[in-house]
Amino acid sequence: MKNCFIRRCLTYATRLSLAGFCLASYAYNCDQLSPWQNDQIYNGGDEATQNGIAYRANWWTQNQSPDSHSGPWQEWSSLGSCDGDNGNQNPIANPNGPYQAELGESITFSSAGSSDADGQITEFFWNFGDGQTSNAANPTHQYAEAGLFNATLTITDDQGAQVSAATQVTITDGNGGGECNLPTYNAGNQYATDDRVSHQGRAYLCLVGGWCSSDQTWAYEPGKGLYWQHAWQDQGACGDGNNQSPIANANGPYTGTINSSIVFSSRGSSDSDGTIDQFRWNFGDGSESTLANPTHQYSSAGQYTATLTVTDNLGAENTTSTRVTIQSDDGPSTPLPHRLLIGYWHNFDNGSGYIPIAQVDDAWDFINVSFAENKPGGSEGEVAFSPFGESEAAFKSGVQSLQNKGKKVLISLGGANAHIQLNTAASRDNFVRTMGEIIATYGFDGMDIDLEGGSLFMNAGDTIANPQTPAIVNLIAATRSLKARFGDSFILTMAPETAYVQGGLDNFGGIWGAYLPLIHALRTDLTVLHVQHYNTGSLTGTDGNIYNAGTADFHVAMSDMLLTGFAAAGNANNYFPPLRQDQIAFGLPSSTQSASSGYTAPAVAQQALDCLIKGTNCGNYQPSQAYPHFRGLMTWSINWDVFRQREFSTPHRQYLNQNP
Repeated sequence: MKNCFIRRCLTYATRLSLAGFCLASYAYNCDQLSPWQNDQIYNGGDEATQNGIAYRANWWTQNQSPDSHSGPWQEWSSLGSCDGDNGNQNPIANPNGPYQAELGESITFSSAGSSDADGQITEFFWNFGDGQTSNAANPTHQYAEAGLFNATLTITDDQGAQVSAATQVTITDGNGGGECNLPTYNAGNQYATDDRVSHQGRAYLCLVGGWCSSDQTWAYEPGKGLYWQHAWQDQGACGDGNNQSPIANANGPYTGTINSSIVFSSRGSSDSDGTIDQFRWNFGDGSESTLANPTHQYSSAGQYTATLTVTDNLGAENTTSTRVTIQSDDGPSTPLPHRLLIGYWHNFDNGSGYIPIAQVDDAWDFINVSFAENKPGGSEGEVAFSPFGESEAAFKSGVQSLQNKGKKVLISLGGANAHIQLNTAASRDNFVRTMGEIIATYGFDGMDIDLEGGSLFMNAGDTIANPQTPAIVNLIAATRSLKARFGDSFILTMAPETAYVQGGLDNFGGIWGAYLPLIHALRTDLTVLHVQHYNTGSLTGTDGNIYNAGTADFHVAMSDMLLTGFAAAGNANNYFPPLRQDQIAFGLPSSTQSASSGYTAPAVAQQALDCLIKGTNCGNYQPSQAYPHFRGLMTWSINWDVFRQREFSTPHRQYLNQNP
């Protein structure tokens, strides 16, 4: 059936094979990959090796050798030659898309979401599939011909690792739309190359007559079949000129872990002059559903594009896509509770009273000792800590007593009085040495980063994926050094103020969004991020609405933002990818005395938790999905909670226990 001597088919195949897929063979870490097996089923995103080369499956495949099936529009994509593991993690390439434009229109390609977990991206290379290339991260390109193209993005990290990913580009000639007198497509009819048909409100041009004539609708039905784009070219809308197309809303972006269920929502899809008769979801891994709000599980980690197509009662269609991020469900080497109640313990007396560390009650899972601060008279970057109200021996014994109960005790860096900036390599090394000594001396389980007061401040030109400010770059490197010293059981938490995180949605620069490069670079090491939802003004959610602190909507909107990802300052090229559900909690004052603003009554806080964890009891802000692995709550502080007769810990410990 593949008559590649047909003029148009040969033209497209030649152009794609020469321009889009003749890429150099790049080194790829194959340590975690298994050799390809001919009897094994591979789903889209699965990886395997064959003859020393790594391959990724583009869709469902079995018994199709990667070595001979990795060309244009085939089942496998080559990732490059295997090399040894030098400790470097491969970057992630995200070409976004698919893209569509009319002939003569420019397309802006986006690499948003591309990242490198243990370094930075140093080079972008786009191959547009028409013989043209670009080294810009987000180039603009105009195609000279109508057709279907494969645009490939290759990124290189600071250690030379390269990864490629491709997306489709559809260029139409602009002749579709308006009155449509084309014959209706019928499966099994005989079609020749260059024939045009109408199907469900769209016009299609036949590229390969044999494929267009197939009665196998699952494969070649225009706009629907698994391989329809091999046979047909979408020419645009085709209707009676009166029917208005429906609106498709895929909501999202969505996040989850391997083999966990995600509920997709078509909420907001509508048809102004009729009804929606059909929903069709393509989950981006070879699976589909015709339910309006289906549930789906992904078997491999990675980023997917889920596409929703809705069809109205007159056959008009509309399609939209959203991002799905699936992460490994690997947990820390030391099991932690599914829900966490995290509290800060005062190593001082500010009127709330001093509590010997051993007397911290059992309600708390993490106890963050406050604080390690600048070493008096020390060199740049040196930090210090010593017990305030008890002997060093008593303090060490108290820490061990809590740990024997299964609690985790962390040293918190910063606080309102500390101003720590690692502006030089010397200050970075001093910090690693002195903080490492503190952790080892007192047996802390890890470190909490609570830098405030402008300690993190971005210089011009910083991006989330590629910060240049020395204080941020050095803190990232220092934290990685501490993690390497103390191993996989090292716990890392962060407690930034909202301006440094969610404030980056509207503004990116200075302190606004300054924690985002730090969080992004350390996301694989991060245990929990619990942003302070207090001492803050109102902020904008990803839905464009403004929410006031101390309300359930505020807590839900600010948390959901971190679980769906967002474009900093509205710039799609500066994207913060979502974190895992189990990495997010939110911070509250334990009472009205604990902070100047942001106090939230327990019932209101638990309304927010209901909405986030179970998808129930939501207010005006509606998250796109429930987050059953949402981690819990943080508070300032344990001491103020005891001072106020445990009015925070008692109800919230009970709630978390009832929602394990």
